[in-house]
Amino acid sequence: MTECEELCICEYESTAQRLTSSPRVQIIVVDDGVLNISLEASVCKAFPDTNSYTLHSGDIAVIFPNTRYEYSPGGTYSCDSNCVNCPDCDENGWCSLSKMPFCKMTAYSAGQNLINDIAAGFAHTRPTFPVIRSENVHKDVPYCLEALKTHYATSKDAGVMATPASDALVRGYLSIVASRVVGQLELVQSGSEAGSAVMREVFAYLEQYYSEKLTLSSVAKKVGVNKYALSRRFETEFGCNFNMLLNSIRVSRAKKLLITTEKSVQDIMYSIGFESECTFYRVFKAICSLTPKQFRKISCVARYA
Repeated sequence: MTECEELCICEYESTAQRLTSSPRVQIIVVDDGVLNISLEASVCKAFPDTNSYTLHSGDIAVIFPNTRYEYSPGGTYSCDSNCVNCPDCDENGWCSLSKMPFCKMTAYSAGQNLINDIAAGFAHTRPTFPVIRSENVHKDVPYCLEALKTHYATSKDAGVMATPASDALVRGYLSIVASRVVGQLELVQSGSEAGSAVMREVFAYLEQYYSEKLTLSSVAKKVGVNKYALSRRFETEFGCNFNMLLNSIRVSRAKKLLITTEKSVQDIMYSIGFESECTFYRVFKAICSLTPKQFRKISCVARYA
């Protein structure tokens, strides 16, 4: 599968209501107009009064995998002709299209292979508020999304197959977007079906103590369960093993430090719990398809572009 099959970018001009869902995480950007989004009630059990949102130009909505949602335009159409010689305008300059709700938006969806550093928690968490307002969107995000859109369009039109270099570029941009966007969301367990109290305790423990020397045995002892039983629960409730989840948390923290600080790679490595530089580089590249230095370089280009 090429990275363009793993990455899908669609631009919509919506004047109708649609109900949809996707097995991938989706980032929806409102380019113009107003967009109304309603998530299925089961997603927001803990927040039943906040499952409908209105987005304006520049706002971003993050839709987690397998979430059914409905969207519809909430704004009015803006006549590009400014009602001069427009076939939809009457003799008084009134544009009939201006009565129609209208919205332009771009939806970015990525498969787990491209965002596997944050995908482990998608199946069992949901954001309490899945919208980031335009004034809070970090400037890295629109730059990286635009770069992805250009790369996607060029590759698709030319029929170019994925290469290690292009795949790494896509993963790099997506990693920056994921760090900036998902990092701004407050995530909670999506419901009782998302896991037991024990696994919620384990997840919270890893989030807090990821920088310490942790093992499956030590965490199992901390929460008072058999390590073999805990291992099975990781597979069934998180869809990954203990080390995968711990490494994804550590790498996510490393990415944030690489973007927001000037700390050396070695200092960051030690601060997030790795003791071997070789292991850190191997894990980071396995997750991001970039070395820490390459990731920092791409993020700097995005920041100062």
